[in-house]
Amino acid sequence: MAPTSLEASMADLEHSTIADPNIHEPKGVSSASDGTVYVADGAGSGAWTALEQGTIIGFLDYNDATTASTPINVTGGAGYTYLTNDGAGAFTNKAYTPSGVTDVWDASINKFDWSDLQLGDMVDVRLDIEVTTSGANQAFDVALEMATDGSSYDIPFEIALVKTAGATNVNRYNGVYMGDTNTLDNRARFKIQSDGNATVVVRGWYCKVLINR
Repeated sequence: MAPTSLEASMADLEHSTIADPNIHEPKGVSSASDGTVYVADGAGSGAWTALEQGTIIGFLDYNDATTASTPINVTGGAGYTYLTNDGAGAFTNKAYTPSGVTDVWDASINKFDWSDLQLGDMVDVRLDIEVTTSGANQAFDVALEMATDGSSYDIPFEIALVKTAGATNVNRYNGVYMGDTNTLDNRARFKIQSDGNATVVVRGWYCKVLINR
């Protein structure tokens, strides 16, 4: 049967010439749930799927309780001593993590654990400690040992020369990124060394997590 004049005119109509009020909605939108998007399956079809609402930036703050009353002892000239953080302090805050991230610090082994992250993700860390030196002109340094269970490397956080014995606040901010599997899979930890005896109170570390998806 020959097409009607209406059908013929519709066949000749270019979609780009249809006025905006007359353009149809995407296929299936009439039954799609609120907040969903159409995701192609690569085989000529697709489905309406919930749009993930999670954030891509969040933070975790780990406040130590133990060292406030029992500081860490550092023996002068004996090499690095690793810092601890039980995460049990009153100011620990893990309420605002990015989607898919539960923790980046494992207090049971006192190491950063990046297993909730992926290659390309980043973490900015703010270190907050108090170092009490025992003598004049005493030097100490603090570093974050990356890939501690693999091919380790250090990121310096503080290098200090203290003129008089006493307490020194160290509050330093630095960033790390998951650029390879050695970094991602092999944890990290803070360490300190000094040329004289010292003690350390760990107030904690704040971690801003940036998810690259």
